[in-house]
Amino acid sequence: MINTMSCTPSEAISAINALWPLKLSVMLWGSPGVGKSGLVTELARRREAKLRDVRLSQKTASDIGGLPALDHQNKQTTFYLPDFLPREDEPGILFLDELPGADEQTRIAAYGLILERRVANWTLGDLWRIITAGNRPEDGAISCDLGTAMNDRLVHLVIEPTAQDWLAWAVENDVAPEVMAFIQVRPDLLIGSAEMRRADHAIMPSPRSWERVSQVWKFYFFWFVCTRCELNVSG
Repeated sequence: MINTMSCTPSEAISAINALWPLKLSVMLWGSPGVGKSGLVTELARRREAKLRDVRLSQKTASDIGGLPALDHQNKQTTFYLPDFLPREDEPGILFLDELPGADEQTRIAAYGLILERRVANWTLGDLWRIITAGNRPEDGAISCDLGTAMNDRLVHLVIEPTAQDWLAWAVENDVAPEVMAFIQVRPDLLIGSAEMRRADHAIMPSPRSWERVSQVWKFYFFWFVCTRCELNVSG
């Protein structure tokens, strides 16, 4: 259990902005589809910062620490580091997503990057910030305990959107009015409930799924209108 206060995506953006001068690494927890990746993208946009999005569940330890290579001139082993490690001297966010879902060796390799901001002889620039994210064990997703040493070095935020917060986002992102109207009437169905998790539902509502519903609705509504127009013209 992640025993910390929850916040909406917009509140998380405000919190990370407040922490920005301190160079603290932040861990975003939350069920699938609640907007963790989206809020990081929005934060980067607002700060006019570069964004490097790395999915750790798809990486191996050598993808983080680099591949060994021989330095024949100095007669020693060196490492070829991955290209996703930023070398620009400008503001940026290194987003390490799906940290709890990565295998153990990959997590160990990522710890040095997260805790010390360096890999081998490479160091993350002072203008860059690290944000990590993942699902909690109770979310029913692939997840593991990060351990007390890691947890103690991160600022933890649990992301739980509210209907009011999501509707404000939906207005700005062209979500179908019909979907917004439904959530206004049934705000309890914006995200999956504890009862749904206890019942072991494989499919649960989330902000991401409602955005998908909006896309489907708008597509088929447009298709229906066009079809009716064609029938009227041909008739």
